[in-house]
Amino acid sequence: MHRQPEIADMPKPAETTDSPQVPSEADLEAQAAELEAAAGQAIEACGGDPVAAVRALIVANSLLEEEAERVYAAAGSWGYLRGRKLPPKTI
Repeated sequence: MHRQPEIADMPKPAETTDSPQVPSEADLEAQAAELEAAAGQAIEACGGDPVAAVRALIVANSLLEEEAERVYAAAGSWGYLRGRKLPPKTI
């Protein structure tokens, strides 16, 4: 009689070397310093007004989101199409 395979019988996944690495303390500090510098530059670009800097960053983010939506809409749903080519879109 044939028995059903059990979880213990299943092969274990191979170890991969490209698993995410935990950043070191030095990496985290460097990232924090870069973020501080970028925030300072944004505030400086807005004449020292942090509220204006936040407003400008929100507007910039909205523009990037709109652009990403246009790119995804133009590409179609690749998961649904499974790699089939779309007909050219007319704009």
